Amino acid sequence: MNYRIGLEKFEDPKSHNAALAGEYANNYTEYTVAQKAEGKNLTNRLLLILLYTVYSVVFAVFFLAGPVKIPMLVALLPVTLWIIIFFTWRFVSVEHEYMLASGVMTFVDIYGGRKRKALFACPVKEMREIAPLRPTTQLNAKTVIDMRGSVKSADSYYFIINDRDGESAAVLFEATSKAVQIMKYYNSATVTSDSLAK
Repeated sequence: MNYRIGLEKFEDPKSHNAALAGEYANNYTEYTVAQKAEGKNLTNRLLLILLYTVYSVVFAVFFLAGPVKIPMLVALLPVTLWIIIFFTWRFVSVEHEYMLASGVMTFVDIYGGRKRKALFACPVKEMREIAPLRPTTQLNAKTVIDMRGSVKSADSYYFIINDRDGESAAVLFEATSKAVQIMKYYNSATVTSDSLAK
């Protein structure tokens, strides 16, 4: 998935651990949530499982009953299947992470628990609206970016910001009490808050 919408591009702050430990101690928070198997993610997982099954059947049939009859090569099936799973399953095993440090909120996707992909960063002071996401909420934005683990998350919040082209974008995320507290500090005029579980 490509979430780049023209907001400020940035380097992954995890590469600056020393700075995070000292400078941001009081106004730093991060939150990571795994994408649940629902909606598009569930569809993609099912398609990958179907692909793995079809590959296994075709591989076995080709070397047992097909034009190349070398039954010993069927022993390679688990190895080749594992390689395919290793390189493809991470795209449906995604974690969304945000960090708030010095008034800048940064977003990263983590694929398969290993590969980090920096998405975008946005200053809290430039957010036009920060509020809980309710079923009745009307998001007046051209682009909606969902960084929640589940659409059913009880602590869903959103913020509206303009990208570099002047178009509005809504970012949905799972808020923590500390995140809302930091956002209020940097942009108290636009924050509406509820009591949060986290």
